[in-house]
Amino acid sequence: MERKTVKFSESKTLTELEKDDWGDSKSDSYIEQNCYSLRKKKIREFDVEDLRIMINQDIGLPYLLPKALQMLEEDPLAEGMHYKGDLLCSVLRVNSEFYKSNNDYKVQVEALVKNAIRNMKSLDEIDLEVTKEALDEAVEYFKR
Repeated sequence: MERKTVKFSESKTLTELEKDDWGDSKSDSYIEQNCYSLRKKKIREFDVEDLRIMINQDIGLPYLLPKALQMLEEDPLAEGMHYKGDLLCSVLRVNSEFYKSNNDYKVQVEALVKNAIRNMKSLDEIDLEVTKEALDEAVEYFKR
């Protein structure tokens, strides 16, 4: 199955693109508050950590995954707040139904994993251990 390409302007927010205003979070949850806030941020302003958070929650995938993949093409071990490669691990944990409908993305992610593994050789011992463990687990999830 081919990729379902969505054309959009990165100068818009998820709220604008999805035509769905969630309002303000009423939760004490950091993640929920952050997700609500990020829905109001222009896509072009998203950094690695913003993408990691939203992709982990399967929010805005048609708009955010292409940006994440672009960042990962430049740096397969792009790091948000946790460890080298945490963005790629988030991308690998996207709901499998999304990849079934967007096989081109799946193929691209598989290539990114190979690049990440090659790039892991440059990591120090601690980063290598943490990244390898996380990536191995995420790859297993992705294969399901």
